[in-house]
Amino acid sequence: MTDRSPRASRAGLILVPLLLLAALTACGSENDPSPVAPTAASSSSDPADDTAATEPPADAEPAVTLVDPWVAAAPQGVTEAYGVLVNRSTQARTLVSVSSDVTDVVELHETVVVEGGQMLRPVDGLEVPPQDGLALLPGEDGITLVNVERPLEDGDEVALTLTFDDGSSLDVVAPVRG
Repeated sequence: MTDRSPRASRAGLILVPLLLLAALTACGSENDPSPVAPTAASSSSDPADDTAATEPPADAEPAVTLVDPWVAAAPQGVTEAYGVLVNRSTQARTLVSVSSDVTDVVELHETVVVEGGQMLRPVDGLEVPPQDGLALLPGEDGITLVNVERPLEDGDEVALTLTFDDGSSLDVVAPVRG
């Protein structure tokens, strides 16, 4: 029987979304977000119409997404949110805060090795490298929901708003898993 290391498992969880990202990126570029042909209104040569070309469409996918988000079931108190943050942009993005509909206290943490085991240490942000991902897994860096006042049971949903250092935010609904 072969044991897989936590690093190998983590790499596998990052690899799948990154392959999906590569496939999606190959279909277009940041400068050409959609394959839609120009319309008469958008093909105007009037320089005043150039503002539409510099602003991303309202329905454009955000630079950073959270793939396979979920929250661990808990009777109340403390739990964690998991998933893989995928950064499609060419610049690093740092997750600087998270808010939730189940608590007013959400912390970002890193997992550090200490004598006799591991411990969670609060951090000001979690960096997501450009064109890469950051796995938020049990026993790894992540998002801690503190002072959860009601039980979170398998099948419930938790709303999360992730805010990044560039001012962008991402709203996510994560299912609770037991």
